[in-house]
Amino acid sequence: MANSKISALTSATTVAGTEVLPIVQSSATVKVAISDLNPGLSTITAAKGGTGQTSYAVGDLLYADTTTTLAKLADVATGNALISGGVGVAPSYGKIGLTTHVSGTLPVANGGTGTTTAFTTGSVVFAGASGVYSQNNANFFWDNTNIELGIGTSSPSATMHASAPLAAGTIVNVGMFGQNSGSNPTVGQGARITLSATNNTTRCTAIEGVHESGTNAHYLAFLTSANGTNPAERLRITSAGNVIVTGVGGLGYGTGSGGTVTQGTSRTTGVTLNKTNGAITLFTAAGSITATTFTVTNSTVAATDTIILSQKSGTNLYMLFVTAVAAGSFNITFLTTGGVASDAPVINFAVIKAVIA
Repeated sequence: MANSKISALTSATTVAGTEVLPIVQSSATVKVAISDLNPGLSTITAAKGGTGQTSYAVGDLLYADTTTTLAKLADVATGNALISGGVGVAPSYGKIGLTTHVSGTLPVANGGTGTTTAFTTGSVVFAGASGVYSQNNANFFWDNTNIELGIGTSSPSATMHASAPLAAGTIVNVGMFGQNSGSNPTVGQGARITLSATNNTTRCTAIEGVHESGTNAHYLAFLTSANGTNPAERLRITSAGNVIVTGVGGLGYGTGSGGTVTQGTSRTTGVTLNKTNGAITLFTAAGSITATTFTVTNSTVAATDTIILSQKSGTNLYMLFVTAVAAGSFNITFLTTGGVASDAPVINFAVIKAVIA
């Protein structure tokens, strides 16, 4: 290596290690082999522009642990984040605290509420039209002390009180009411669900579960009231499964369930009426004491059902019999008690559903 100035070393050719470097020592120039310099080199510290480190693991991060040194922060398990320790404190890896490490409002689209407004105890939270959850303490109310639920009122007068009328056809599913917790609570004496068609001063319907004190009897009662006060029991389902009409009304089919049909050609001509009840007008003919039979085709009828017959009208008096019942049909056999006038009698029928097990 030729003699070179120190400033020219940066542009010198690569030192091979077999050459010498002149060093002035005590006014004497000493030639030192380049290869002899390598063992004497030490780790360059941060204060000298180095790192002070001689090895790393994959994922290590360097950070200042003092004002003059650097340290390594080892990587940790997947899913952790690098968290600032604060001014003058070393960083670390860890989980993000949802109460300490966040800012701003988490929107609904990201699983938040979109609001920072504090919720009022007892209010109901619901999705607002603008994509932000809202709360309503005026139309909904829940009092954990009194166990009351108000819909449309903040002053419920019953366990569940809906002040706003429901639209026709609205279905309300109500949970279990009882005295005991668990999967099989007992029904309280007089526990009642009251439904008002318009308001408390007009029509009222109630469903009441009753446990008769001192016995094991339980029953479900259906009550109605014309003025919204003191509804009277109309129907009862006992714990044994019996259905009992307790009001002054009758038990039977309502409007829309029945139908009519008129027999053609002759009094042995079959008719079709797929209704559980209705009226059959017979072909106009003279009455006879000889029994006559015709078939009623009816898809509502099962072979185990019972058919009830009665004469609605007619000049003659008729004896009526059901002489066969099959799936989809039944036979009517009839004859007069002696009348022979020509008439078109009307026979009422009703199907009572039954099973054999």
